[in-house]
Amino acid sequence: MALTANGMGKLATPERNRYFYGKLMDAEQFQKDQVYFNHKRSLVNRFVLGSGVVCGLTVIQDTETGGMLRIEPGLAIDGLGREIVASQPMLIDPRQPTDDQGETNGAPIDAGLVEIRLAHAETETDLIPVLVPDCETSGNCAPSTIREGFRVLVRRTTDQTPQPPGCSFPLQTSPAGTIPKELLHELLCERIRDHSLEPPADVSVPLGRVTIENAAISSIDPCAGRQLVYSNELLFELILCLAEQVQALSSRT
Repeated sequence: MALTANGMGKLATPERNRYFYGKLMDAEQFQKDQVYFNHKRSLVNRFVLGSGVVCGLTVIQDTETGGMLRIEPGLAIDGLGREIVASQPMLIDPRQPTDDQGETNGAPIDAGLVEIRLAHAETETDLIPVLVPDCETSGNCAPSTIREGFRVLVRRTTDQTPQPPGCSFPLQTSPAGTIPKELLHELLCERIRDHSLEPPADVSVPLGRVTIENAAISSIDPCAGRQLVYSNELLFELILCLAEQVQALSSRT
């Protein structure tokens, strides 16, 4: 079963507080502001930057344990535009499948291909006394902090490795060998028009794939199916690389 958005990620009209002298600020009003800013940030992450690994989160075999994987610290953005911050390396067993909550699910895998994914998760922590109880906090204590974290998902897979991204525009060139700007603008307009507004069925972030043989790690492909978020720095470097290749080709003619 894929990790779904459960109704999250739908486009909605943003609402924020309008302050005035004498306005009663209760928990609902403060939460409205948090929801507003989180929603705006997630929209930018999701539709402008995209989802995937921003940096780090390399999947390697742990040299001390041998049979475990180590996921290095890093940053990712999930399919709903939420940041996933892993500040410390973590060890996982690639032979033990999990459910969508990252909990053990099923017998260990002796042979086959598994996919390692990262899913956004939140936990409530830091209990403090409830001074004015209500229907939602009827006890003596309630958590005062929401800690944003993640779950590591281990799934058996037989799917073929997704192809890395490439140019999908049906580009046509003029006799001069250049792309008419009218055609390029039309293709870009079509791409934006057809962009899906719905979040993906599985909003977790793929990190890589591991082959298991005889209940042991046979090979690790840390790039198989890994989605990437292209920062401005990386895009600029790609542009420079492309410019160097064009210059090298032009010098040969």
